[in-house]
Amino acid sequence: MYLTRNSSPNEGQLCICKCPNWNELGFQIATFENGEFTYPEQPNDAFDKNVIAYCPINEDGNQIHTLATVKAKKYDALEAKVSACYDEGSQSDLTTIGEIVAGHFGWV
Repeated sequence: MYLTRNSSPNEGQLCICKCPNWNELGFQIATFENGEFTYPEQPNDAFDKNVIAYCPINEDGNQIHTLATVKAKKYDALEAKVSACYDEGSQSDLTTIGEIVAGHFGWV
């Protein structure tokens, strides 16, 4: 999952950058340092302006957990709470389930 430039990776983070106007492939591996994306062989200082999205990766090139993973864990936690309402012997009703969901999302 690529993150938009509305957010920034951690200082020194290695990323795959989506930069369709920068090179033929439209992607470049770079590091986020001093508030911008750079890579050692870049021919000029215009690279950062061409990055439209990025995906944090580790040194092995594997994606680091991003917003999608965080949201998935949040929904997994909600699923566990609601599924407990259907366990044998549970006295939960739909009102209780609704309160669990609303509380989980901070609506109440």
